[in-house]
Amino acid sequence: MAAIVVDFTDQVTLDTTPVLEGTCNQEFCDIEVTVDVNAVTGGPDDVFTTKGIGGQWSVATEPLVRPLYKPFVTSGGTPAENTYLDICMFGRLANGNLLAYFRRGSDHATNDGRIFCADSGDKGDTWSSERLVYDSPSGFDTRNQSGGVVASTGRVVIFYSDYDAVGVDRVDVGMISSTDDSQTFSGATSLLSEFPAAEQISGNVVPFGEMVETSNGLMQLFYYHGDSWALFSTDDGETFGNRVDVWTGSTPLNSIGEPRAVRIDNDRLVLIIRDNVNLNSYRYIKTDDGGATFSAISDPYPWTDTAMTAASPMGLYVMRGQVLGCITGRNPDWDVHTCRLGLEDFWERPYMLWSDQNVTRQDGLYSFTAPNSLDCGYSAITEIEGSPDTALISFYDDDGAVAETSIYMRLFPVV
Repeated sequence: MAAIVVDFTDQVTLDTTPVLEGTCNQEFCDIEVTVDVNAVTGGPDDVFTTKGIGGQWSVATEPLVRPLYKPFVTSGGTPAENTYLDICMFGRLANGNLLAYFRRGSDHATNDGRIFCADSGDKGDTWSSERLVYDSPSGFDTRNQSGGVVASTGRVVIFYSDYDAVGVDRVDVGMISSTDDSQTFSGATSLLSEFPAAEQISGNVVPFGEMVETSNGLMQLFYYHGDSWALFSTDDGETFGNRVDVWTGSTPLNSIGEPRAVRIDNDRLVLIIRDNVNLNSYRYIKTDDGGATFSAISDPYPWTDTAMTAASPMGLYVMRGQVLGCITGRNPDWDVHTCRLGLEDFWERPYMLWSDQNVTRQDGLYSFTAPNSLDCGYSAITEIEGSPDTALISFYDDDGAVAETSIYMRLFPVV
């Protein structure tokens, strides 16, 4: 066994052969790594084995959690709009930069809510000043940002919902796009007419999660109360339609929701669904024809071994032949947890991703401070360009004081 301290960008060759390559940047972490070729991953300091090619692997252990902006600086807007950030999603721009897009407003649900974005050219170490994605001309809350970047063209597609936070009423759902690496957005288009008549009248449609490529085109998921739908694009994200009903009439209403898709291949996808009745559990649903049809919804499978009686939606990402998961607990757990599972194993038994039998599960990576039961979590995951064994997690934390609500990021070793 050998113990060493790795500074950012340093590469150290150990006498015991494995080559340790530090890939995290200086602001994220100064890391101490214990190397034991016979050990298993685990422990508060993260012990890693040489599972990479030729004994080479990238390390990002014990990184500091930090805000997306520190301090958060805006250009334009009023001070009230600087205070509350939530649900940061990721994408990879055509120019190679990392895209983050998020909602900012004066509180969790307020009619000054708008969607912004920023980009990073240094693996998420620093971020540009934010740019406005969309501010609904209705004057209502623009929220529920979802979507991503079309890999084939670089088009950025952001879906949103329009919500009257005063009247507590959903008004519209739509999309807006950018063809210049998120510098400008245009062409805001309502999608409400694509949904069943009842939803067209009520406006009760919410986009959720990332777009995924399927054999039927790009797919984006939507949900509300007892139903979920998928829309598809066959023109590289310029338009969306061809609605498929994923599930309808769940009982009781709003018992499940916020679905997120994992792409195994163009035909096979698994949707992980938040269970709003069994609050420490998730369900799943599958398709093997690219989203043309979906299986029945599974039974609930609980998260166990931590005191979690409620969980926010699971962040999901596919990297290095594995599904990465990030769960943010609530009441009284209040922690961030990660897990991973091979793609084919995940297809056969999705619930093994978050099972306590999964030895890759890492609990308690971050503890929410003075938490508000509604306003924390909602993680997203992306990979770090040029660092094949490192992912980046985002989540947000409301510590009970609106002025302290912010988006946070943490590196996630994938070894």
